[in-house]
Amino acid sequence: MEEFKDYENTQELEGWYNWPVRASKKIKSIRAINSVISYFRGHRLKRTLIISYALLGTMVWTATTGYFSPKRVTYTETQLRATQTFGNGLGSITATSMTYSPSNGMVVMELATSDATSAIQKGINTENLDWQVFLPSSVKNPEAVTLEVIPLTGDKVYLVMRNVPSDYTLIVIRATNKTPNSNSLKIDVQEYNDYLSSSSNDASVSKQNKQKDKEGNKNYVDFFVTPQNELLKNKYVKNLSREKFALNIFEEELKYQKGQRKELLASAKTLDDSVKEDTKTLEQLKRESEYLVGNELIDKQSDMEAIEKSMDSKEKDGAKARGNAAYVQTIIEQIEKNIKAVKNGTYKFNSPVRSVKQDIGE
Repeated sequence: MEEFKDYENTQELEGWYNWPVRASKKIKSIRAINSVISYFRGHRLKRTLIISYALLGTMVWTATTGYFSPKRVTYTETQLRATQTFGNGLGSITATSMTYSPSNGMVVMELATSDATSAIQKGINTENLDWQVFLPSSVKNPEAVTLEVIPLTGDKVYLVMRNVPSDYTLIVIRATNKTPNSNSLKIDVQEYNDYLSSSSNDASVSKQNKQKDKEGNKNYVDFFVTPQNELLKNKYVKNLSREKFALNIFEEELKYQKGQRKELLASAKTLDDSVKEDTKTLEQLKRESEYLVGNELIDKQSDMEAIEKSMDSKEKDGAKARGNAAYVQTIIEQIEKNIKAVKNGTYKFNSPVRSVKQDIGE
């Protein structure tokens, strides 16, 4: 007589309602023939250690990949762009450097401005720039953050922010350009019939272009100071007064410009000496050509033409180098005037700008 358990094992359980039992039997069969599982079933301590190591390895892997993975960027490429252009065609401002000093809560930015309303290449008049600083509402005591604007020679401007908290996450610096816009002024007479015709045509597309025109006429640009900005570098910045900041910058540039002028004048002298040497070579070739005919004469004449072209090029380069040296001299003189003005207290600084709290998002 068969025992009940043997009978149960010999019976084939059919029907959809028996699928849990069939699945259970298959799992039991696989576990029974798996020697590894059977081994660990009997060695509880080793099983616990392996499971613990597996969990610990997963945690270490997750932490490592999170640390070395790229920072999550929550701002657009346009917002983090180094060069910001005024929508109304007044020009642009480029952030050439952006430094945060965590130890004393200072942010220093170096900007280069470009005025598109001028007939010559020059920077924006700093008197035509208004500055604002916005911090998120999550920052405590944002009123303590101040911005100092230091106008420099040419197109350069330095910004120094003080009392920036370590948890700032985002600071928006807005520069508003008040330069008169002469790019779209009406100076021609328009016939009334042409006006009526253009008005009827423009009416059909005015609604579509209304928002676009609003964006395009912006007279301000925003710079996002955030750890997510690749331009921002963490580096110690000595806490100096704005006068001392200006003096340090002016003195560094003065040293550079003097060195540049010296190099340009040296280049001009070398070119002059080279022209003198070419003159001697040209005279020698002329003397030698007096006794030549045929192909030899043609070769000498070709050499003389090459020497004359080289002399002409060197003379032009020498004149350019001397002209540039004279231009650099004007920069040197302006820097020296600025240094003198800072030292005697007559240099014009903008009044410090205090930050305001605003929901600027993160």
